[in-house]
Amino acid sequence: MSDPVVADAPAPVPPPAPPRRAVGWIVAVSILGALLVAVVGVSAWLYVERTQDRATIDDQQREIEDQRQQLDEQRELIDRKEAFGAAVEGLLGEVEGMRGMPMASVIPWDSYDSLTWQAWSRRWDVEGLDTSIRAVEDARARLAAERAEAAAAASVNASGSAYEAALDALGQGYVSWSLDDVCSTADAIACVRALDPRVVHVDVAAEAEPYMTDRIRTGVAYHEFAHVLQFANPEPTETALDAFGGDPETMADCFALTFLDGWTLDSRVWDSGSSYWDVSVGYGVECDDAQKQVIRDWRSRLGVQVRAIGPGATS
Repeated sequence: MSDPVVADAPAPVPPPAPPRRAVGWIVAVSILGALLVAVVGVSAWLYVERTQDRATIDDQQREIEDQRQQLDEQRELIDRKEAFGAAVEGLLGEVEGMRGMPMASVIPWDSYDSLTWQAWSRRWDVEGLDTSIRAVEDARARLAAERAEAAAAASVNASGSAYEAALDALGQGYVSWSLDDVCSTADAIACVRALDPRVVHVDVAAEAEPYMTDRIRTGVAYHEFAHVLQFANPEPTETALDAFGGDPETMADCFALTFLDGWTLDSRVWDSGSSYWDVSVGYGVECDDAQKQVIRDWRSRLGVQVRAIGPGATS
């Protein structure tokens, strides 16, 4: 009997391999995801960098604008300060034109000092400086107007009076006269009051006296002008009064005797060939040569002088 044929057992079938395509997509997706993360990271970094740069630029721009504004403000302040200085120079130039005018009190130095100190307190305030500039310009305009009015007054004797003629010559138009009864209580031909020290008041009753002549009026005007000078120049007057025992009236008489040629306190006034009046004008004391020299020295020290004003000024 023949051997049985034994058939080979079928070989086991291996399981199907996973598709390569799927593995590739997973890897690709992973790489893509990593790239996206990286790109997002870079974008975020770039955004942060750009935001920071923008903020820095904005800060710098604001700082530049602030500095520019500060420079503009400083330039504006400098311009105003220069304009104020020019205004003060204009005011002092107007005062210079009045140098030597015998009534120093015509120049309100205290007011001018106040204006400059006020400007100093406003030195960081543009609008405040503008106000100070206008105030100084107004002061100069008032002084110029007063000067022009005085010149016009001195150029003509509107009343035709000997009083006005003498006072215009002595006071350069800054002293006027008035015919009234202000002096009646003092029993005087004329007087000057502290309330209005640049006005000579002539008593209306005294003016009507028959012995009044232009010569007497002129002498009285000189006497009263001395009182104007006393009021207008108090400091030098106080010193000069010592030579007259402190009496402003005898000092005023001496002024007339010193500067009005041929003037005497006593005079005879004829009204006809056979009658006359003996008239005494003044306080009966003739001054001597030493006192007349005091008067000359006093007069030479009087009047407007230009000086510095405001912070740093010395007088």
